[in-house]
Amino acid sequence: MNRTRCQLVCRACCSVLLTFLAVVAAPKPAAPPRQLETLCAWPNLWTMNQDAFQQVAHSLGFLWSDVQRGQALTGGEGLQFAGLKSHEARATFEGGRLAHLVVMFYGRAESGAINPFQFEEQLERAQKELSAWAGQAALPLPDLPGPARTKVQRCAWTNATTRTELEWSALKAQVLEGRKLDFRADFIRLRQTPAAGVPAAASAAKPRTAADLKARIKREANGDVLLEVPMVMGSAKGSPLSATTERVLRYYGLNFDQYQVGQVSDSLAAASGNSFNSLRDSLKKIAQKLGLRLVVVQDIEQRDFQRLVQDYNHAATAAKLTKVSLESAGNDICRLYWNMDLDLLRTAKAKRTVDFNRFKGEVSKSVEAGVPLIWHCMMGKVPEEGLNVTGSCVFLPRLLIGYNTKTGAVLLTDGFGAGHELKRLKWEDAWAIGLSLFILKPNHLP
Repeated sequence: MNRTRCQLVCRACCSVLLTFLAVVAAPKPAAPPRQLETLCAWPNLWTMNQDAFQQVAHSLGFLWSDVQRGQALTGGEGLQFAGLKSHEARATFEGGRLAHLVVMFYGRAESGAINPFQFEEQLERAQKELSAWAGQAALPLPDLPGPARTKVQRCAWTNATTRTELEWSALKAQVLEGRKLDFRADFIRLRQTPAAGVPAAASAAKPRTAADLKARIKREANGDVLLEVPMVMGSAKGSPLSATTERVLRYYGLNFDQYQVGQVSDSLAAASGNSFNSLRDSLKKIAQKLGLRLVVVQDIEQRDFQRLVQDYNHAATAAKLTKVSLESAGNDICRLYWNMDLDLLRTAKAKRTVDFNRFKGEVSKSVEAGVPLIWHCMMGKVPEEGLNVTGSCVFLPRLLIGYNTKTGAVLLTDGFGAGHELKRLKWEDAWAIGLSLFILKPNHLP
């Protein structure tokens, strides 16, 4: 009897164990898709403020990119619009109201290169599904000129409250100036705005005048003089410069996003790379292709770099510390800077007092004109609150947006989202880690 009971107990235990293992091994059910088209069902979509949007859009994964709540983003697996997969959606607010919603179906940086047949197939499916969702055929729209010999093609669907446009752009295979260019798909995206007759937000998307820019300067009781530049977070695999440029253009009231900026050149990511003048070269291309003006405030050339190394090594000799050279750093500029002692670097840069004072003066003058500056610097060399860079420094474009004479600080911002809208560095630290300084602005501004 005991033996029989033991057998029964063992069988029961085995059954429970097998059931447990089956449950553990079973694939987890996929999360239900987040259907972005549900936004269009909101009757007050284009009149709601940020608080109302947050309440209804939180379930779709939208999070604010900045404390001013100028833009909310969502992305990741399971994001859809009318059954079409999306990797990202951005809701932009202007004047306290929703101004437009952009849903990305394809972006070259995020989704990788595709051939013409794949691009056409994805485009045709998008048009078909959106027409079924809208219950009407698409209305063809005139093409818009894009940068770098590209154009943005469009079609639209409109109901009583919302205008939905599908936009796409690709560079066709061609021979240009004796150079063969392969086909390049850039993006397929949806853009929604209020329909005609629906009151739109007090749009910031109109070109600013010089008087407009000066009126946007903020002067705080603590001594801060600063500009509020819209936060634009870069796409996961996009160029930091593309997102930084979009921030500047949006500040000026111009409608060019980071995907259109990225059309200018496949090599824009080089602006965070291993060359002194990579940022300057990329900004020149952007200015030429987008009809802007580039002002070179300060730039580092080969001779400037050699002089810095020489000044640093003089200070290192006096302090009986190790000298540096490009050869000893494996011809890697980032590694060379990382090998420098921060105090000695400050000492070496401080020798150039005329250049340092000019740097401070140019930043202050630009801010007082309401114009932000694009700053190329060694991020990670100087410890910064909220910034965790270990192992090496990296060259990245950032924005200088203000100063404070009471505290001796320069004010800056990074495009990393909430918490990075406003940062501070001592003038001496900013001078020590800076490489170059530029202004990118429309031609109509002085």
